[in-house]
Amino acid sequence: MMKLQIIDDTSNQLLFGIEKLIERTSANVAIYLNTKISSLYWSIGNYIATEMQYETYSRHGQQILATLSQRLTERFGKGYTYSALTRMIKVAEVYDEEMFATLSQTLSWSHFIELVSIDLVARITEKLGEIGGSGEYCRNLCFRKITDINTDN
Repeated sequence: MMKLQIIDDTSNQLLFGIEKLIERTSANVAIYLNTKISSLYWSIGNYIATEMQYETYSRHGQQILATLSQRLTERFGKGYTYSALTRMIKVAEVYDEEMFATLSQTLSWSHFIELVSIDLVARITEKLGEIGGSGEYCRNLCFRKITDINTDN
């Protein structure tokens, strides 16, 4: 009976130690994957912005992005919608490679999207103020648009 108790105690102790190893590794894997996926998205956005330059914002550029989005989705699955590609481009335009690499150690991709949206609202509101427009109206309009963009995944 005593021997069974020792076996049970040892087994429980080993189980506890292994659970901690698995949990710690799982957390590290999640952080690693988030960093790599964010880096991939930034790289895609940077590549498109570099290759297309200012054409991304023209009607022709929008058509190219729409076609590219369809082809990427067919080949790699969801995650490459037109809206997703435009967010990738915006993040790459706002954050240079070094700043992005530093911040991506602690921020997720969704954080970058939110920060770019906030930056966009701040810049538009500032410009509107410079020309005498209504900052409050613009902020409300921008936040409604951002909500629409962020829900289109």
